[in-house]
Amino acid sequence: LAMVAAYLVLGLIWLPSLDSRIKRSGKARNDKQRMLIETLSGRREIKAIGGETTWWQRFREISGEAVLSNHKTFLSSNIMSSVTQGLMTLSGVSVLGLGTLRVLEGEMSMGALIAVMALVWRVLSPLQSAFLSFSKFEQTSKAIRQINKLMQLKPERHNGQSGLMMSRIEGRIRVDRISFRYGPDQDPALLGVSFEVQPGEMLAIVGNTGSGKSTILKLIAGMYRPQAGSLAIDDMDVRQLNSLDLRRAIAYVPQKTKLFHGTIAQNMRLNNGLATDREIEEAAREAGILDDIRRLPDGFDTRIGDNTTNRFPPGFLRGLSMARAFVSPARILLLDEPGASLDQESDRRFIEQLKLLKGRRTIIMVSHRPSHIRLADKVIMLDQGSVRFSGAADDAIALLLENAS
Repeated sequence: LAMVAAYLVLGLIWLPSLDSRIKRSGKARNDKQRMLIETLSGRREIKAIGGETTWWQRFREISGEAVLSNHKTFLSSNIMSSVTQGLMTLSGVSVLGLGTLRVLEGEMSMGALIAVMALVWRVLSPLQSAFLSFSKFEQTSKAIRQINKLMQLKPERHNGQSGLMMSRIEGRIRVDRISFRYGPDQDPALLGVSFEVQPGEMLAIVGNTGSGKSTILKLIAGMYRPQAGSLAIDDMDVRQLNSLDLRRAIAYVPQKTKLFHGTIAQNMRLNNGLATDREIEEAAREAGILDDIRRLPDGFDTRIGDNTTNRFPPGFLRGLSMARAFVSPARILLLDEPGASLDQESDRRFIEQLKLLKGRRTIIMVSHRPSHIRLADKVIMLDQGSVRFSGAADDAIALLLENAS
């Protein structure tokens, strides 16, 4: 009983300290892993700005913290192992010594001494094993809690009946007083935004950085759901539609071009796996990059998406992202800053593409370039998540120039 009490006292004193060290060690490992990923993905930028020394110092600090926290956790576990082993040995020696005296005095038989020794080991061995396994148990418990948090995330509704048929989509979009915020402790990204786009119309969205322009596109594309108000496509609320069907009905060109490991043709077929070679060639022609692709040694079979992607000019990569959207038969096209990183010649070709697309698809475009905005049938200007202006393109450009001056 005295040894059991000693084990309990040791657990109350030592285990909280070991638990905090295990959590600190886990956090340090995650920080180190995160920085390694950032180092590999941003190594060119680090070298370009001459930040190797500063970055190396930061990595040494984080790596040193990871090594130190692991060492302290390992040291605490070994100390606990040694203490528990010492208690086991002490209890065995004590029982053996007291039992031997009782046997010599005739108060206990040899068989009773052996039975007491076996009982002591039976009682204390599980306690020792529990203490020795605590660190592994805590690490496993932490991993299980992380998995549980991941599994508790609300899934998208992929099954069920959807009234959205791609062949029947006209491209009418109605946004009615929608509001959205990315977190409960953050300011609203959108607040009471309303507008309507008819099939075949082009809408330009302008505004300062952080005014909610890209958020609107992500809501229409089904990446997020409005938290207030309604967003309808062809008079069907997007919250009643299957997410996969919704995204297949919309072609989205994000602000940052992202290409995946594979060939150019495979990247272009992501949203339309049944597209023929003629269709992807036509999409590349509409995007103005068909000749550039044909000049490549392997043409559409050129592999991209890894380190080789950086050798292509930004205008070509932006055109490839546009071509991937053109392969989709969707009647709705979302463009997020399509003029970013385009030179004068690439921008001229892009304007020609927009002129060809105008009237054939419903286009919602986020842009700051007056040359793009002039092509729009109407323009809305956002300011801190609310619509400040809605009207003709020339009036919007005049208001932008007035604000800039």
